[in-house]
Amino acid sequence: MKDNSTKPTRRFGPGTVAMFIGIGAFALYSYMSKPSEPDRAYYESIDAGQLVRVDRPAVSSHKPPTLVKPDPKWLLDRSREMNLSKSQMASVEKIQAEWAVTRSQFESRFQAQARLISSRAKESSSTAQLQESLGDYSALSREFDRQRSEAWRRSTVLLSTAQRERLDELMEASR
Repeated sequence: MKDNSTKPTRRFGPGTVAMFIGIGAFALYSYMSKPSEPDRAYYESIDAGQLVRVDRPAVSSHKPPTLVKPDPKWLLDRSREMNLSKSQMASVEKIQAEWAVTRSQFESRFQAQARLISSRAKESSSTAQLQESLGDYSALSREFDRQRSEAWRRSTVLLSTAQRERLDELMEASR
């Protein structure tokens, strides 16, 4: 009897090797003949609120600007940077005091409205009642914002041209 232990054994036959070569060649051909980029259109918005077609999408992340809703206290906190005079400071402080009272009244109304909405939600009120309560809360919020904007307008009207330019710089930096 012959000893076969010294003879190397094949793992794959010639057909299997030919099949692997064929699969590799087919994969390489498929990869090489594929278009480099699918026919895709990319669009980006421009300042005018329109979309323009671009070759590739922008890489930069588009973060929304920080929401800034200033009130007279914002000016007072930056009085040194704004170079406010004593008379301007006194006028803005008066407007801020009035706004603080108004804001406090609104906050009380917000809390009362929130309690009403919460109690209606717990009572399983109708959808119409909940929508009415939420509508009232939204109207209150819009009025609050209108009052805040008016206090801000009254404060900024006191500024000189140079101070308004500085204000624009500070506002831009805070976004």
